[in-house]
Amino acid sequence: MRETRVAQGCIFESYSEHEFGQRLRRLSDALDHYPDLLDI
Repeated sequence: MRETRVAQGCIFESYSEHEFGQRLRRLSDALDHYPDLLDI
C-alpha cells in the first residue's frame, strides 16, 4: 500500500499583508540581522 503525503508549507516563506503579518516580517528581519538578541 502506498502512503499519501501532503507537503505542508513553511510559515516563514510568506507573510500576510495584514498589519500583524508585517510586524512578524520586521521582527524576523531584526532577528536575522541581530541574532544576539536571542540570548537576551
